[in-house]
Amino acid sequence: MKLFGSIVLILLTAGSCQYDPFASDMTTHKPKFKEVLGTYKFENQTVGEDSVDKLASNATILLNADSTFDAVDIPNFVNEKYDGLLSVHGKWTIDIIGGVDNGNGTEDEYGLIVNGVPESIQHISFTGIRSPYSLLITYGDPDEGHVMILKKN
Repeated sequence: MKLFGSIVLILLTAGSCQYDPFASDMTTHKPKFKEVLGTYKFENQTVGEDSVDKLASNATILLNADSTFDAVDIPNFVNEKYDGLLSVHGKWTIDIIGGVDNGNGTEDEYGLIVNGVPESIQHISFTGIRSPYSLLITYGDPDEGHVMILKKN
């Protein structure tokens, strides 16, 4: 019976997500305000739906100097199902949005906190160690690696 329990435990553990595949790309220092201003355009997505690639190809986020943003054609997912494109205007700030395990502890992860969007995408990660940074929108569980990447023009 112990052997059966051990086998079940191993199978359950082997199938679970262990880490965010983009963790090593996350920005762990606070970028300067002026460094992040500008336009970010769709570069890639890993959601796994080809139709989203075509729809999101015009996705753009503009970060303005007055701390407002304009987001155009950002894919929205509800319960892992595509739910249309979002185009919104709102306010943004740079802040700590999570942590990244560096093997010796956790480092702060910096990104954008945006309002006017669904709660599931209110935290947008910066990627890169220096300017120009990219933006990473995570859909669902970060360990699954479903993201959209926007690159600064």
